[in-house]
Amino acid sequence: MKPLTPDAANPLRRAALIATALWVAVPVSAGPTDAAGPLRCKLTAPATGRPGEALMLHFTFANHGPRALRLLTWNTPLEPGWFAPFVNVTRDGEPLEYRGAMMKRGAPAADDYLEIGAHRTRHAEIDLALGFDLSRPGRYHVEPRIVLHDLASLDARRARAADARAPQSLACNAVDFVLA
Repeated sequence: MKPLTPDAANPLRRAALIATALWVAVPVSAGPTDAAGPLRCKLTAPATGRPGEALMLHFTFANHGPRALRLLTWNTPLEPGWFAPFVNVTRDGEPLEYRGAMMKRGAPAADDYLEIGAHRTRHAEIDLALGFDLSRPGRYHVEPRIVLHDLASLDARRARAADARAPQSLACNAVDFVLA
């Protein structure tokens, strides 16, 4: 057995590593809210921009199903601001590090959920420059990696306990742009 490094011996760091491992291992349940379910995501962005300026990403979430859905907005573009990296960004093929805020959470409240009615859409716009360094010219690639930490039908009106939540990966297209 390898000795613990000072970083791994730190109880907070160890807890974060365990939490990360558990989060990654959460199974994505099958059913009406899996990748083939009614919720769809589309990302658009300008084709060009200028280094050091705002670059707005526009997300559209569409519910193509016959029932309204409630989704927990945490760590998604539907939550105001950047509180986690829900996109991967590269510049000229090199990954960029997320530099936005990170938020530790307790239990969600009912107002942490957003309703998307049957056959309705919701839109979110967020400045990519607030979460990533866009100060240099180059070719950028943005690939969403959205995980909805809870997705339920509208009849589940209250926030749900952690063991009752249904996390789902949500596929969303990638976009490319050039800063010059």
